[in-house]
Amino acid sequence: MTTLTLSRKQFGAYLAGIWEGDGSIWIPKTSHAPSGKRYTPHFSITFHDKDYPLVLALQQLIGGTIRNKSDNHAYVLTITSINVLQKIIYLINGYLRTPKIHRFNKLIKWINTNNPETSPIACNDVNISPILNNAWLSGFIDADGSFDVKVREIEVGRGKNRVEARLRIEQRQIDPDTGLSYDSVLESIALALEVKLKTSYHNEGIEYYSIAVTSPAKLAAIIKYLDRYPLYSNNQQAYLTQIKDFNYLEYSLDHYIAGLIEGDGSIKVPNSLRSDKNKLLYPSVTIVFVDKDLPLANALATYLKGTVNKAKGNYYVLSIYSLSALYNFAGMVNGKFKTPKIEALHRLITWLNNNGKFEPLELKGLDNSDIFSNSWFSGFSDCDSNFLITFNLTDNIAKNIQLTYRLSQKQDYQQKFSKGSYTSTTLFKTENIDYKDLNLSQTINPIINKDLNILKDERSYFKDNS
Repeated sequence: MTTLTLSRKQFGAYLAGIWEGDGSIWIPKTSHAPSGKRYTPHFSITFHDKDYPLVLALQQLIGGTIRNKSDNHAYVLTITSINVLQKIIYLINGYLRTPKIHRFNKLIKWINTNNPETSPIACNDVNISPILNNAWLSGFIDADGSFDVKVREIEVGRGKNRVEARLRIEQRQIDPDTGLSYDSVLESIALALEVKLKTSYHNEGIEYYSIAVTSPAKLAAIIKYLDRYPLYSNNQQAYLTQIKDFNYLEYSLDHYIAGLIEGDGSIKVPNSLRSDKNKLLYPSVTIVFVDKDLPLANALATYLKGTVNKAKGNYYVLSIYSLSALYNFAGMVNGKFKTPKIEALHRLITWLNNNGKFEPLELKGLDNSDIFSNSWFSGFSDCDSNFLITFNLTDNIAKNIQLTYRLSQKQDYQQKFSKGSYTSTTLFKTENIDYKDLNLSQTINPIINKDLNILKDERSYFKDNS
């Protein structure tokens, strides 16, 4: 059975959101039937039959009766008790954001008029606080949102089809009860998620507002929100499997690849379209791997549409030559670089914008996010770091065990623009990093060595147009 773990305040915001998505209020025109039976308003929320565990959980918390509408594959939770209606009003009053607030305020006025023995309840205005500041959007997504993974088909010659995780929110444009538009609240959701508000038509020509979020970076923001204000409907499972896990792999792998490139990768961009012999020149991207990392190189080659070839010594080189693959690579790591190698990435993007038949890419700046906020440091460490365990052996017993993390990289980045011309930029400042938050049992002595320790077989990759 579903368990709701929200605080009272956030439960009120969540309940407001789910009611404004799929709820209704019926208000009687008279207080009593001709037979003398007293009429009371009905506060109802409709759920898909897959959300029956949530219906039961809400019934335990707020009461009410459950009706099964089997023909519509739905359950309806309805509250008619005056005492419970008052409790619900106190719970969600002040959290409402849509035109349904007018129907809700009519309920308050009915309660005030027909229950003079209780203190009157004030009608609050529409909540205009930031949309991500409470659990209202979580409830609204449980009512009118969905999660899926789709294939975005690209026109021939403009890159490869891309698999995308998607959050979609849809609500009719006009509230049928008040005739008022949902424009304001849907626009605020779109702005908070940094996407465009669109429209669609279905259900016999009814016009709907539609919001779709597919960008890994923007999905990361909604993941952060839903980790704080979770979903409780069947959407929760779809969110975990189709959005959170998928987006983590997609978004973290992009940062990881950026770290790999900036550690042991090269981006080579020709200064001209043709060589002295009139041969067409093209850019390329390469990453060097030791032989023990050949499985990783092969897996990344499949993902990046590249090839893996044996190099000198115990090394393999993953190379990307296809223009469409280079375009996808550039879009993937754009905005995720943290070192002066961004200069080479920008030259690649500029070359593709000028010479490729692709949609132009923006030249995004350095990623200044926290070093541990994504997987960039993991990729960089896979290239330029190692772990050492040292200890003293006394009577065959290891003592003073220490685990050392060592990261070594050249201080200066050199880029060859033309024959005999170089530029030099400080790559890293040497400093000790505190790793106590990693919660490793051993003592960690991180060292970022100022001295360059580049293997001989790798030296050419750092010399030639990185």
